Amino acid sequence: MDRSVQSGELGTVTADGRRGLPSGLWRGLEFAALDDTIKQLDLSKLSPAVRKLWVRALMSETTPPRGAQSDGQFELLRIEALLQMGMVSDVLRLTEQARSPALRTLRSLALLARGEEVQACQKARAMIRRLGAAQDDTLGHTFVLAAYCAAGDDSVEAGVLVADMARERRLDAPVPYGILDAMAAGARRFPRA
Repeated sequence: MDRSVQSGELGTVTADGRRGLPSGLWRGLEFAALDDTIKQLDLSKLSPAVRKLWVRALMSETTPPRGAQSDGQFELLRIEALLQMGMVSDVLRLTEQARSPALRTLRSLALLARGEEVQACQKARAMIRRLGAAQDDTLGHTFVLAAYCAAGDDSVEAGVLVADMARERRLDAPVPYGILDAMAAGARRFPRA
C-alpha cells in the first residue's frame, strides 16, 4: 500500500460538484457591511493572492448576505466588483442570461472593455429606449455608456436625447454632459475629465 503524502490544491466542492467556496460564505454578514467593504477597497490594486480569493468568493454560488433587498441586489454587487477588478470574461459569463436592466448595462460595459464596441453600443441603444424601466443605481452606467456610443458615432441627435433624459432624472454626470453638450454645440474637441 502506497503511504506517500500527496499535496496540491483540493478546494471546496459545492453541492452540485463545482469548485468554489461554501454556499454559506456570507452567512452572518449584513449586506450593507459587505457593500461598504467592497466600496472602500480599491479592487483593482489587490495583491495577487487577495485578488484570487476575492474572485473566488464573488464567483461562488452562495446564499446572499442578510439584508439584501433581493438576490438581484447581491448579484449586482458581485458583478460590479468583478468588473472593477477587470474580470471581463467572468462578468460576461455571469450575465449571459441577464434580464435586469442593471445587469444588461454591466454586460454592455464588459463587452466594451473586451473591445466589442459595436455590440456594446447596440445594447446601450436598446437600453436607452427602455430607460424608464431601469433601476436608479443603473442609470449612471447606462448614461455614460450611451454618451460614449453617441460620441463615437458622432450622433448629435442621440447625444442630445440621452442628455435630456438624464437631466430630467437629475442624474449627476458632469463629464458625459460636457461631452454631449460640446457635440450639440458642434465642437470638434471635447472637454477633458
